[in-house]
Amino acid sequence: MRPWEYNLIPRERPWSVLAAAVHTVGLLAMLAVLWVGADRQFYDVMGQLMGYYTPAALAMLLAMRCGVLDVSVWMSWSAGSVVAAGILRAALPAAGEIHAGVWPWLAFAAAVSAGAAIGAVNAILARSPRLPALVATALTALLVWGLLHGLVSDREIPVHPRTFDAWHLEADVTAEDGDDAISPMRTYAPLAVTRMLVVALIVSGVLLTMMVHHSRTRHHPITTPPPRVRSLALVTGGAISALGGALWLLENNTAAVPRLPVHDLRIPVAAVLAGGLVLAGGGRSLLTALYLPVGMLVATLWYLDGWDLNYRGYALQMLPLLAAAVAWSLALRALARKRQRGEGTG
Repeated sequence: MRPWEYNLIPRERPWSVLAAAVHTVGLLAMLAVLWVGADRQFYDVMGQLMGYYTPAALAMLLAMRCGVLDVSVWMSWSAGSVVAAGILRAALPAAGEIHAGVWPWLAFAAAVSAGAAIGAVNAILARSPRLPALVATALTALLVWGLLHGLVSDREIPVHPRTFDAWHLEADVTAEDGDDAISPMRTYAPLAVTRMLVVALIVSGVLLTMMVHHSRTRHHPITTPPPRVRSLALVTGGAISALGGALWLLENNTAAVPRLPVHDLRIPVAAVLAGGLVLAGGGRSLLTALYLPVGMLVATLWYLDGWDLNYRGYALQMLPLLAAAVAWSLALRALARKRQRGEGTG
């Protein structure tokens, strides 16, 4: 691990607790400020907390906790979407019959496998002592981006709108008209609810894994993650990013190849706002995963209600927020180090 990557990892120090507390207050204050005057219903809030890009942001956060800046999460996300759409398109017979409930699961499994393969390439390249992890993930992103552009000639793959009909969550409700109860009716929730449930399961699964790992290692703190942990974070990140890209198809019915290897800037903003650079220690790694949906909500509110600086589909208004979040994180880290040195010399 190179020195700057080692320094990227938050350290467990007594004063890091203060930095964590200040960061928590700052994150909640930012959410409160952006929330004032914003007309957001509960459904919209849950949709942003558990959105398409939350898995990719979680993947970047996992890598960040191991001292790796994984810039290939965007391409893992896009690859998952394209692979799932390609299989669904190939599985559609000439007659137009939809294999709902069979092919979608296969397509999603293939998307996850593709993402894990991208993560494995990252892990192999990142283990090279001569190649910084940032450069390794950037090279992987460029390779995947080139492959997608070479394989998808039209830059998008449409999916039949009825492909996921069997994935609608169902519920029995009883409506009442005066004193006469109407017989139970079967309602079908929108696919957005299915997507939010799957994303919630992804975040919950990662949290559970982190809790188990922390309970086993809390008496033996690891200040520098071993290579196998970094590799596992990259592989897992690639898989869940690709699954997030496949979930995009539930409501959009089209997989598109992005113009550039980097697209939605809410991903790094959410990862930094979650405390990926500040909250130190295994236990507070759990906090970062818990704060991630909140960070994604803050980034989305800024994206929707902030300055409109779109340029060719890229929300450039996210750059000032990203720069401010990184500066805030570095300032809190410097504060913790200064307080620690002051105690050591006092």
